[in-house]
Amino acid sequence: MESYKEYLVFSPDYQTKIAFLSVENVQKSFTIDIDWDFPVNNEKMKMFLDIANDEENKQIQSKEDIEKSINNIAINESNNLIAFTSNDKSLFLCKIEESSVKTLSRRCFLRTSSCIRFSNCGKKLYLADKTGDVFEYMTDENNFNTAGKWVFGHISQILDLKVSIDSKYIFTSDRDEKIRVTNSPNYHEIEMFCLGHKEFVSSLTPLNNSTIISISGDGTLRLWNLLSGNQLYFTKFSFTPILLKHYPQTSSEGILCISTSDFSIKVYEYQLIDNNALKLHLLGEKQYSSDVEMAILKGNFYIEHIEEVDGVKKVFIDKIQIENKVAAFEALKEDILTILNYTSNSSVKIVKPFDVSLLFKNTGKFDNLKQYIDRKKARIENQAMKKKKE
Repeated sequence: MESYKEYLVFSPDYQTKIAFLSVENVQKSFTIDIDWDFPVNNEKMKMFLDIANDEENKQIQSKEDIEKSINNIAINESNNLIAFTSNDKSLFLCKIEESSVKTLSRRCFLRTSSCIRFSNCGKKLYLADKTGDVFEYMTDENNFNTAGKWVFGHISQILDLKVSIDSKYIFTSDRDEKIRVTNSPNYHEIEMFCLGHKEFVSSLTPLNNSTIISISGDGTLRLWNLLSGNQLYFTKFSFTPILLKHYPQTSSEGILCISTSDFSIKVYEYQLIDNNALKLHLLGEKQYSSDVEMAILKGNFYIEHIEEVDGVKKVFIDKIQIENKVAAFEALKEDILTILNYTSNSSVKIVKPFDVSLLFKNTGKFDNLKQYIDRKKARIENQAMKKKKE
């Protein structure tokens, strides 16, 4: 889930539509259909080492024979742009207009994407894939259909990518416990590695131009000095943090919202002390029954979640209200799908950013075989249901 002006932006089914839900006036909400028929630019990407293998090049072609779904969404509000990637290895770039969206381009990439992020100016889009490569795509009106260019890479799956507040650096974290600080636009220059986590680093957020917070599968939150790579602070949680959202209230204080592997949301107040220590205070928490997504809109945190009501899956939005250092979760009363004129309630879903059980190096933490058998069973059941419908 992302935010744009007065709207929360998400896809109820991650397949057919993208919804713009106005939290100020629900009557202004609208949905747009994903244009899967938009022509694909199959121009070969610019790699550091040119790919001569024809079989490898063939993989750049968009896959037309699979059921398409959205992987990642990113928005640049200043230029009214929305981008999203799909499982057929397409990158869509669209212009947001009043109550509508115009598709500008559909470009292909080589391997499954793990995250996408606009530059602060909105003229570039960074795409990281699950093999550790990062590509740069131009988004200005003269270059929005040009092929992506490889800029740097990890040797492990990239899980998060952020751009520094001053646009001088790109921060990336991976499955192999590393945080890399890369110069921008001189991507060949590695400014720093921040090392210390014992498991995958799932989410990053810069607090200012010299400090960044990370959370990891090792159950810790850590504060880093970007200029030295030194760890300034860490705390060990009793849960596994997965995603992190941050809203600054002053230069040294703000709110952190953390989602966990067991579908709960934790809200913390933080205080940055002398730029080298962090103080956390838990304001509130809520347990959900399935995966959640978070967004920040005009200083408020919103939580998207799905619940089954009378055998029908429905989308719900909670707003986090903070008063007297207590965080309360207030549900929006309106039926979200009815507002959006969305009728396929049975197919709504939230796609996990990643399967946590597959990221741990210590396989004893999770029963991976059971996870595999459960996924296989679900896949067989879905195939059987499709055959019955046919």
